[in-house]
Amino acid sequence: MNNLRIAGVSVDYGKGSRAVTVLHEVSLDFPAGHIIGIVGESGSGKSTLARAVAGLVPVRGGQVTVGETTFGPRRSRKDQRRVQMAFQDPSTSLNPRMTVEQTLLDACAGPRSSNAARIDELLAAVGLEQRHRRSLPADLSGGQRQRVSLARALAAEPDVLICDEVTSALDAPTRFAILSLLAELQADHQFTLVFISHDLGAVRQICDDIVVMYAGQVIEVGTVNDVVADPQHPYTRVLLDSVPSLDRRLEIVPVDFEPVDPRNPPSGCRFNPRCPVGPTARDDRAACLTDDPVAGAESRLHRSACHFSPRSSDLDHPRTTTVPASTNRTASAGPGCGAPPPSMGEQGERHVTSA
Repeated sequence: MNNLRIAGVSVDYGKGSRAVTVLHEVSLDFPAGHIIGIVGESGSGKSTLARAVAGLVPVRGGQVTVGETTFGPRRSRKDQRRVQMAFQDPSTSLNPRMTVEQTLLDACAGPRSSNAARIDELLAAVGLEQRHRRSLPADLSGGQRQRVSLARALAAEPDVLICDEVTSALDAPTRFAILSLLAELQADHQFTLVFISHDLGAVRQICDDIVVMYAGQVIEVGTVNDVVADPQHPYTRVLLDSVPSLDRRLEIVPVDFEPVDPRNPPSGCRFNPRCPVGPTARDDRAACLTDDPVAGAESRLHRSACHFSPRSSDLDHPRTTTVPASTNRTASAGPGCGAPPPSMGEQGERHVTSA
């Protein structure tokens, strides 16, 4: 198994004077075999980060490393196979003229004649039947097409599998089935799974760690239970409060601001125009207008990009939380945070200590 390391990755869209920076020096480091959830609103940089890791967009700066291999601007076919990606709409990534069998044979290494048994294994792994071998994408349901997309990714035997909103277009029963499948596949194959989603309930259910992004920056990182139970960044609290719960009434608050313009982001903290506890609400927080809090995030709890989050060294003792060892992670939300939907069960626990 191989760690996933992202070091100072920046991505621009456009060229020359029209270039817009949409990802700003993102650095993350995750142990092999973890399930990592990346959350944030549209335009936060989630999908761009995923594409940068997969080598689908060029990076202006920084490096992506899997194990001992640091990928260059042009990846070999072998390196391309090490990071695979499944997309929100599999119809756009599956060839409409190729059967399921042809799609999987095309993804397998080695001669096609020797991969017949491998196709059987892949179909069984994702819950498809032999009768689906000769089906075209148009003959399949949305959930079945997503299973084909996952089987194609598995055919490459990747070290890292990135799933970009793979459940967002599915109905509730199919969504649950795909989430369960992802957890089973990760447990069986022990690849690192990067799960990008707007659904905090889904992230909480299957992920070990969570990354919160805003305006192209990472603003909070930690285990799922730590972040949900004790969010440090005001934006993370806003996200958690937006999750409906049976225990409280969801209040609709009118919004009188625009999302961050990547061509002209605010100075200082990028969240400061929207922050409910920032300079628009408190006169003593002028630092948010001038100083970028990302610079000191490494020393703060959960790597929070907030000037007023506590530093890890200020804590009297390590914080210990209980994290389920496989699927269906659960946690209780802290004061002022909306509790995500209850999990669907537990399958054991492990203790994770964070300084």
